[in-house]
Amino acid sequence: MEESFFNINIGFWNNDFDDARFETVVRKLRWQDTISEISENLFQQWQQQGKAIQTDLDRAEFSRRSRETFTHYMEVLHSIHVGMVRDEYFLIYAPQRQLPLLPTLLPDLFDEANLDDDERIALTKAVIDYCNALFEGLEQTEPAVMVELRLGWAKILQSVPSRYGLANQVQAIMQTWLKQRGINNSVDPIIDIGKMLVPEDSNFVQSFNACLQLLGITNYLNIAKSCFKRGMEHLQVQRYDLAKIDFNRTISLNPQADVYYQRAMACDGLKEYNSAISDLDKAISLQPQRAEFYDLRGDSYLKLNNYEIALANYNQGVSLGSSPNKRDILQKEWNDTRRQEEEARKLHEAENARKCAEEEERRRALILPLPNNQTLQLVWIDVGVLIMEGVYTVHLSEFRMGKYPVTQAQYQAVMGTNPSHFSGIGKENHPVERVNWHQATEFCQKLTEYLNKQGINIKITLPSETQWEYACRAGTTTKFWFGDNSNQVTNHAWSDENSGNQTHSVKEKEGTHTNPWGLVDMHGNVWEWCADSWTDNIAELPKNGNPYVNTSQFNKSLRGCSWNNNRAYCLAGYRNFSNAGIVYNFNGFRVVCV
Repeated sequence: MEESFFNINIGFWNNDFDDARFETVVRKLRWQDTISEISENLFQQWQQQGKAIQTDLDRAEFSRRSRETFTHYMEVLHSIHVGMVRDEYFLIYAPQRQLPLLPTLLPDLFDEANLDDDERIALTKAVIDYCNALFEGLEQTEPAVMVELRLGWAKILQSVPSRYGLANQVQAIMQTWLKQRGINNSVDPIIDIGKMLVPEDSNFVQSFNACLQLLGITNYLNIAKSCFKRGMEHLQVQRYDLAKIDFNRTISLNPQADVYYQRAMACDGLKEYNSAISDLDKAISLQPQRAEFYDLRGDSYLKLNNYEIALANYNQGVSLGSSPNKRDILQKEWNDTRRQEEEARKLHEAENARKCAEEEERRRALILPLPNNQTLQLVWIDVGVLIMEGVYTVHLSEFRMGKYPVTQAQYQAVMGTNPSHFSGIGKENHPVERVNWHQATEFCQKLTEYLNKQGINIKITLPSETQWEYACRAGTTTKFWFGDNSNQVTNHAWSDENSGNQTHSVKEKEGTHTNPWGLVDMHGNVWEWCADSWTDNIAELPKNGNPYVNTSQFNKSLRGCSWNNNRAYCLAGYRNFSNAGIVYNFNGFRVVCV
C-alpha cells in the first residue's frame, strides 16, 4: 500500500537464472476508487434484493462488505499470478515436466470470490493466453515434445468455460505435427495429416479426434482410411512396393475384403503371385460374390502356369458377371497346350520305346553263323566292377561271351578238324578238348575272318582272366555263382564226382548249369583257355579288363575246372595255367567279342 495506491508485485527465480525476475501485476491502483465502484455495484444488488441502508449498523455492514469484496478480488489476482508462475516453472524448468494446473482450479477460486461472469471470463482468458504464450516459447526450444504436450493442454482446455482457446490449440497441434514432418505451410492441415498417418499414430489420432468432436468438427482422422488411400495412390503410379506397405498397415487396422484385393494387386505387380493368391483367398472368404476377385486370382494362377485352376477361377468370375474374354482365350490356349503336350508325350514315349527296343536288341544274345550250318551264340555282359581275392579292383567295359564252351561241331565247322578225345556220334555238342592255347587263338582268328567276309565286322578273341571271372560270378561275390556251399557243385557243374570220367554235352543240364547271366558250364566240364600270359601276382593283371601279356612267358591262364578235377577247383576265383603248346583232353575254351 502506498497511501491511496495499491500494488501487487511478483518475484520469481530459479537456480539456473542469472538474476531474479520481477513482474508487476497491479500498479498504483486507487483502492478508494475501486472500493467506491464496488460499493456502487453492491448497493444496486441490495436494492434489487429489497434491502435498505437505514441504520448505522446497516452502513457498517455495507462498508465491511465493500472492503471484503475488494480484498477477495486482490486475493484472487494474487492467487492467479502466483499460480501462473508456478505453472510456468513446472512446464518449463522443473526436472519432471507438468502441464498447467491453474485452469482447473479457477472455478473454485472464482466461486469463493463470488466473481461475476464477465470477471470470470476476463481472468480465464488472461490465464489461458499466458499459458499459450508459454507453449509457444517452449516450441522454439523443444519442438519434439510439443505434440504430446499440446494434446495434454487441449484436454485441459476442454473443461474451461466456453472451452476458450481449444480451437486455437487444435490448430496449433496440427501445425506442430506437420512441422515435425517437414511441412511448414498447410492450407488444409487435416487433409495433409491424413496423407501421412501410420498405425503408430493411433494414440495421437484418438486424442486429437476427441478434441475435434468437442468442437463439432466431423472430419475426423482415420488411420486405416489414410493408409488405404495412400496405398491406392501408390498403386495407381505402379509403386507396388510402397502400395503393399500401406495396404499391410490398413489390414493391421481394418482387414476388409477390398484391402486384401488391392494388396493382391500390389503383389501381382511385384510378381509375388503366391502372396496375391493368399490375399485373394481371404478376400473371397469375406465377400464370395465379387467377380473381380476371381478374375485376379485366375491371373495369378495363370502366371504360375497353373492353367486348370486359372480357368476354374475365370469360370467362377464369368458366373458372377465378368467378361468371358479371358476364359475363352485361356480355354483355347489350354486346349492347344494340352494337344501339344499330348503329341509331345506320344513322341517321347515312342522315342523311349525305340531306345528301349534298340537297347534290348543290343543286349539280346548274338547268334553268329558258322560254316556247315552251325551257329555260335554270344551273351551280352554289362559294364561293371570285379573285385578279385577281395582286394584287387578291375573296371570292365561291356562285352559278349560265348553262351557255351566251343563245341566239337563248332570247332569242326571253322577249323575243319576235331581233335577231341571224347568224340564220335552224339558228341557234337560236347566241348572241344585236346586244343592248346595256340589252336584256340587260331580258331578265333579264322572265325573273325569268316564273319568279316559275311559282312559281320566283329573281332572274336579268347576272354581275359578278369572278363572270365567277372562273367562267371554274374554279379555275385560268393565262392560259386550259385553260393558258397560246395556240396551244391554236383547240381551245377561236371566234376570228378559226377562226370563219369568224360565230358558232357553243354546242353545236357543247361537248366541247372546256367548262371544268372545266361552262361552255361562256367564251372566244370573243361578248363577254358584265357588270353592272358600267366602271372602269380594278380596285381599285374590290367585294371581295365584287358589280358595280361608277357611274351617271355610260355604258360597261359586257364579257368573253370574240368570233368576230372575235384570240386575244390571249381571256385569262381580259382586260377590255373598250362603251357600254351600242350594239349589235354580236359582243356577247351570259349570266346568273347568286344
